[in-house]
Amino acid sequence: RVQEPVAFRLRTWPSTRVHSCISISQPALACPFVCMAAIATSLFRWPGLRRFSSAPIPPRNSCITIGQRENGLQVAWGDGHKSFFHYTWLRDHFEGVFMATTGQRDFDACLIPLDLRPEAVHVLPCNSKLHITWADAEHTSSTYTLPWLRNNCYSETERAVRARVRTPPISWDSSAPITYVPFENFVHDDSAMKSAITGLLTHGTLFMKGIPPTIEATRAIANRIGCIRNTFYGDVWDTAPKDSDKINDTAYTTLELKPHTDGTYLHDPPALQFFNCTEQAPIGGATWLVDGFRVIELLLAQSPAAYDFFSSRLLPFRHTSPNDGMHMLVHKKVIETNEHGAVFRFRWNNDDRGTLNNLPASDVEDFYKHLQTLNKIVRDPALSIFPVLGMGDGLLVNNYRVMHGRRSFRGSRNLIGWYMGIDELESCARRLSLIE
Repeated sequence: RVQEPVAFRLRTWPSTRVHSCISISQPALACPFVCMAAIATSLFRWPGLRRFSSAPIPPRNSCITIGQRENGLQVAWGDGHKSFFHYTWLRDHFEGVFMATTGQRDFDACLIPLDLRPEAVHVLPCNSKLHITWADAEHTSSTYTLPWLRNNCYSETERAVRARVRTPPISWDSSAPITYVPFENFVHDDSAMKSAITGLLTHGTLFMKGIPPTIEATRAIANRIGCIRNTFYGDVWDTAPKDSDKINDTAYTTLELKPHTDGTYLHDPPALQFFNCTEQAPIGGATWLVDGFRVIELLLAQSPAAYDFFSSRLLPFRHTSPNDGMHMLVHKKVIETNEHGAVFRFRWNNDDRGTLNNLPASDVEDFYKHLQTLNKIVRDPALSIFPVLGMGDGLLVNNYRVMHGRRSFRGSRNLIGWYMGIDELESCARRLSLIE
């Protein structure tokens, strides 16, 4: 049976207590020679504690020493990194704090005494878990796996590591190749889906083939990722041309649509947009795609002043139509960055710009000058690809990044599709271990 482990205190200073991460079972204390032999053996085999297990422990997750400070524990790891964990943080993050059924916390952090201190600190056999008994009235205990502690270390270096994008975007231009993922593979093969989502994260596009021309098949693709976002266009919509008295967007015409992102007039535009081609026009109708991240790269290189303008000024975007009764209006930047300064969203649709009445007079002239620079890059054929979607072909785009449009057409052409939010995309990517 598993015995209660004990930690051997090697040295004691007035303000610091350092514990070796050696843990041996209680019966060993019956024989001091066995006890000291065990300690000596462990010290000479440091790091790794392999006497507990034949499987090697990665240095990153191997604990060397634990030192008690006034308000927390300092852990030295086998790869030389040092972590500091506040006692309050440890009490708030014990193993089992999240309910298995809901994933929600089952502990009120407001009940943690701010002067909480440990009564005993142990590293369990196999150097796999940290066990703390707290010096509170109930002698509460908490357990943590060492890999979990290391992965959630909040030192400056570890926070910087987590801030890096695990699946970084790769910009592209007209030379970008187009590869198709079979519908059946995406829907039924987890490995194929992971590969496809990886491509979506890196390039912002995902092409499919062999999709049945039905709403059910179109929904099946969404269900593999997350929940469809319902908008005033519906949850699943189509782009078949409408009678003039029913048109609430130029998508429902046969006109050419310049490259744009959808939902620029929403505070939170859809992150994903999917198209399932159920009918292609006999003349025209090619899809028009441009990578907004590549546009940003060129804008910064060719005109830093234009980049600064579009990443700092709020521009009006609106949607209003008597045919759907909606009147949307937001003021947003064309280029948006996250808390780390990295671009995460490109918002641009010249056709959905609202009345430019929010800028000071000094910015108005600059706007029209920089507008020409931006649109020249956006519409540069060297950045554009023009795939012709046939019946059964599909296209999933990252609407935070990739602009889409189409050539004008004659005849019948129809795509059915849906929108999805960024939360669903990120959730899917985390499930697949593609992002933190």
